[in-house]
Amino acid sequence: MNKPLHSTSVAHLPAMLVGPRETEISRAFTMLLPVLTAYIRAERELEDVGFSLDPAYSAWHHDSDAAQDRLSDLVRALRSAPASSPLDAPLRRVALVIHKMRCDPEKARVLHETMDAKFEARFQVSGSSPTAKHRQMLLAFCRPILAQFAALPLFDAGPGDDADMVALT
Repeated sequence: MNKPLHSTSVAHLPAMLVGPRETEISRAFTMLLPVLTAYIRAERELEDVGFSLDPAYSAWHHDSDAAQDRLSDLVRALRSAPASSPLDAPLRRVALVIHKMRCDPEKARVLHETMDAKFEARFQVSGSSPTAKHRQMLLAFCRPILAQFAALPLFDAGPGDDADMVALT
């Protein structure tokens, strides 16, 4: 007897026809990308207007705070989520870089440059499975967003910025 086409079982399908295996980390990372983009947009809007007593500034400042809270929550979730796959390690490393950049704004750009230089070695996944390709796509998509994040004025280097002081672990 033939199985109906609408069968919910995927066990009989070749592995390449089955979608990527999602984990808590990959789901959180997928949510991180638009949240990080919204945070960048909110910070740029504040930069454009500078400080003001105008009520519109208050709304922009509120949006920026809300975006910062969402970003903090997602980065915390990514850093604390259980690693259920080695393919999630680079996603967690990105969250760690974002966390370190936010904790030490004076060294953020140097940290980003270090991450960018080591991207192929430390922030990529190998393999051709659907899950590996999915993680590769997420990482490729996040790389320019991280560059925009590092370019924010809040990361303008202060006195004593030294590339030798930053070590990416």
